[in-house]
Amino acid sequence: SRESAISLAGQLWQRHRFGKVSAAFLSDTPRLEFALNNLDNRRAVVVGLFADRGTHGESDLDRLIDGLDANIAYAGPIGCSPWIAELIVDIASRPSGCTTVNCVGEELAKSQE
Repeated sequence: SRESAISLAGQLWQRHRFGKVSAAFLSDTPRLEFALNNLDNRRAVVVGLFADRGTHGESDLDRLIDGLDANIAYAGPIGCSPWIAELIVDIASRPSGCTTVNCVGEELAKSQE
């Protein structure tokens, strides 16, 4: 969802490992093509928050990236990596559970440390 993507981008930026981190979307604003056309140094890595390559995760992103004059790498979709399954098991096993976007985003960030 939009809120999850924005939350995750903020958490990644707070880690100070990237010059700039932003959330952009294929069918919402800010649009991905706008974000990619306004890169500061014309280099970027795009990561799809999709379960698999599918239409959005493959052809839509490839078409957008290929049409730009910049050094942009597409890392592919987040997918169904084993660490995502472990994160779900961890959250589900807590007595109080975890139902908010921020909580899931925080747990995702912790799992990648």
